[in-house]
Amino acid sequence: MFDHVKFGVSDLAASKAFFLKALEPLGVDVVDYAGPTGGVEIFPKGQASLCLFQTREKPAHLHLAFRAESRRQVEAFHRAALEAGGTDNGAPGLRPHYHAGYYAAFVIGPDGHNIEMVCHVPHAQAGMAGDFDPAGFAQRQLDAYNDRDLERFVREYTDDVVAYRLPGAAPLVSGKAAFAEHYRKNRFTLPGLRAELVNRMVLGNKVIDQERVSGVEAEPIDVAAIYEVTPSGISKVWFVGGK
Repeated sequence: MFDHVKFGVSDLAASKAFFLKALEPLGVDVVDYAGPTGGVEIFPKGQASLCLFQTREKPAHLHLAFRAESRRQVEAFHRAALEAGGTDNGAPGLRPHYHAGYYAAFVIGPDGHNIEMVCHVPHAQAGMAGDFDPAGFAQRQLDAYNDRDLERFVREYTDDVVAYRLPGAAPLVSGKAAFAEHYRKNRFTLPGLRAELVNRMVLGNKVIDQERVSGVEAEPIDVAAIYEVTPSGISKVWFVGGK
C-alpha cells in the first residue's frame, strides 16, 4: 500500500533491533544505514520499506500495519515482537468487526507505536500453500503447558474446542472457557507438572503425541493425546490414559 514509512525514534539501536526481530517472519533485512541522523532502512525484498532515524522530538504515536501472507506469519510476528521487548496489545486472532478473514496481532513498540501484522487470507484458504502446520499447534501448546502459561496454552485451541477422555464417548469439557478453567484448576496448580514428548505422528490434520507426564500422580504416567487441528487451532482432543 505504501512505498516507505519514515519516522523518528528516541533510541535508534533499540528500535532497529526491535523491528528486525519483530518483522523477521517477513524476511526483512537492513538495506541502508547512514548513522543516527541518516537512519536505517529495512524492508522485505520487493516490498515497501521502513525508515527509522534518531530524534529528540516527541511525535504522536503511530499505528503501523504490516501485511502478512499467512496466519503463521502473524503468530510468529507476535512471539518475536514480545521476545524483542514489545508489549502485547492484542494476541493473534480474528477481528471479524473489520471483516470475516481479518487475522491480526498487535504489539506496542519501544516508542509507544502500535505495531500490527495482519493476514487477509480467507479462513478457507488459511491452511493452504504451506501455511497449515498441525504439529506447530501441538508443540506450542505443549511448550506452554510445561511453562504453566494458561494464556499461551489456550491460544492454540479454537473457541469451540471439545476434549474427550477415551474410552468415554461424552465430552470431558466443551468450549475454550471451560477448557481453560479445567486446566487452571486441575493441572497448572501442580508444582511438579511436566510433559515429556516421547513420540509424535502427524496424519493429515491430526497429531498423535505420546507423552510421559510427571506431577499428576506419584509416578510419571504414559499418556497419548490425539489432536484434530484446523487452521484456526486445535478443535478436538482425545486423551488416552491418565486421569
